[in-house]
Amino acid sequence: MDQWQKADGSLFYFPFHDAETTLVLKSRFSLNPEVPGLLAQAKPANFKEMSEVIESWYKVGNHPDDLSYHNFIGCRPERLWLIIPTYRSTNCKIILNGKIVSNKMVDRASDWIHADITDWVKYDQENQIELLFLEMTENNFMGPFLIYPEEADTALILPEIQRSSEPVIFTQPLDPPPPLRYKEGVGPTIQEAQMLGKVKIRGENRQATVEVKVSDYPKGIRKVMLFESGFEWMGQHSLSYDEKTKTWRGHISPGDRWRIQEHEFIYLWAEGNDGLRSEYFPVKVDWDFFALPIN
Repeated sequence: MDQWQKADGSLFYFPFHDAETTLVLKSRFSLNPEVPGLLAQAKPANFKEMSEVIESWYKVGNHPDDLSYHNFIGCRPERLWLIIPTYRSTNCKIILNGKIVSNKMVDRASDWIHADITDWVKYDQENQIELLFLEMTENNFMGPFLIYPEEADTALILPEIQRSSEPVIFTQPLDPPPPLRYKEGVGPTIQEAQMLGKVKIRGENRQATVEVKVSDYPKGIRKVMLFESGFEWMGQHSLSYDEKTKTWRGHISPGDRWRIQEHEFIYLWAEGNDGLRSEYFPVKVDWDFFALPIN
């Protein structure tokens, strides 16, 4: 799906393209007649037990945060998915074989658009697809694609399709080059770090403090960050500087995911005012699994 025409019939070259107030793109694709069989074979073994839950996610307003690319598609491998990746969030209407695709969803993490088109397409026939974008920013269209199970290995090798032009031209990353963030032997250094107390899974005062000491750095320290996976959720969190102790401090809380905690360590890093970062510094979490519950 890398050949797209604009409304005037000209080829659309991407991912580096101009901004458009209204952009209409058209393309065609064909599906092997064996695709429905591949999809049927990919149906999860526990689908009978999970089908009602999975189907309920289709309903508008029902757990909208669960309708994300990595959560939703992973539990429906027996469906044919159309993915429309964009560098930035954009509004898109999908018209497939003359009908507006009404079940499209937007991934909350990436803003990519995805739609279950299993029952919208024609197998062993040509399909016509049209995309209508409003306020398309420059260098935003990354090229739609389909997700369906792989076929078995084959010894049949078909000749390469000869094309008169190549509309997909990647000459450089879409992201601008980032500033230098790490250089071995240069940058801040974390001297030591320790947990002040235990992280409790029950009871009161469940959070604990992590204390970090950073070596003197001529450029000064811009921030010290804590990287964790699965405590309150997952991500990076900033620590605060304590003038009295000359250390950086942050809080570790078990959150609602303590039942599936899997990490013994959290990881810390410091960044200087010049943008250079330290090595990651691991700190072992002191868990308390035996704290008494609240009465």
